Amino acid sequence: MARADPKFMLRLPAEMKAWVQVQAKRNGASLNSEIVRSIRERMDRMTEAYEAPNKKSDDGQSLAAPVVALKPTTETTEGQR
Repeated sequence: MARADPKFMLRLPAEMKAWVQVQAKRNGASLNSEIVRSIRERMDRMTEAYEAPNKKSDDGQSLAAPVVALKPTTETTEGQR
């Protein structure tokens, strides 16, 4: 990751930050690198699942992530105005 990449402020619960610190130390990485690695790992798993919709897990369950379509709503409530 280059220094020119955009910055992103992130708030983590204390126990999650402590876990990331342990993982970063274990892997000889910075906190930032460990967070990027974790997200990239998740992205790779999701991409693989989307690209292999017929792929099944050991117990026969589909590994494809469900496709969720969000429908915009025009309704408003008093609290949203």
